[in-house]
Amino acid sequence: MAVRISCQFPVSGIAALAEIFRADVANGPFSQIDSLPAPLPTDEKGKFFYDDAYGAATKFYRCIFLDGSGVTLKDTGVFSPSAIGGLEVPTSVKVDHNYQTPDALRYTYHGTPISDAVVRVFRAADWDSGLRYVGLANTVTREDGRWAASFYLTPGLDYVICFSKEASYGPDTARITV
Repeated sequence: MAVRISCQFPVSGIAALAEIFRADVANGPFSQIDSLPAPLPTDEKGKFFYDDAYGAATKFYRCIFLDGSGVTLKDTGVFSPSAIGGLEVPTSVKVDHNYQTPDALRYTYHGTPISDAVVRVFRAADWDSGLRYVGLANTVTREDGRWAASFYLTPGLDYVICFSKEASYGPDTARITV
C-alpha cells in the first residue's frame, strides 16, 4: 500500500538532496529507500513530501536533508505516517549537546572542551541496576566538546549520559528525562 510522508524543510541552508529511510520498527534498522536531488517535492503547505509506493502506515521513516557539499542540514529523526495522510508522529526525540538549552551537555573540564571523549546513553533504570557495559547508543566529542552525532531517544523515559576519555577524564554522568 502506498503512503505519503511529509516533514518540514530545514530552517537554514538550501537542501540539495533528501535521503529517505524506512524501517519496520522505530529503533530500526533503517534502510535507505531513495535519494532525491533538488528541486525537492513540496506539498500545498510548503512541506517536503515523498510517496512511498511500498510503504505502510505501520512503517517508520527518517529523512535527512543535505546541502550541495554533503553537509547535513536537518535530520528529522524517526517518525511514522498517520493513517489519515502522512502527518508527522514523533516516536523519538533528538538529544545532543544542545538538549533543552544550548551546550547543556557539552563535555568540558572547568570550561575547557574535551575532545575525543566517548559519550554513551543508558536507560536510567539499567544504569542504576549496574548494567553499564552496553549503552543504547554512543558517539564521540569533537574538538569543541560538542557531540559528533545525536541520539534519538524514546520520550517519557529517564536516561543517563556517560562521558569518558580513557586515562584522562570521567566517567562523568548527566541525568535527563526525555
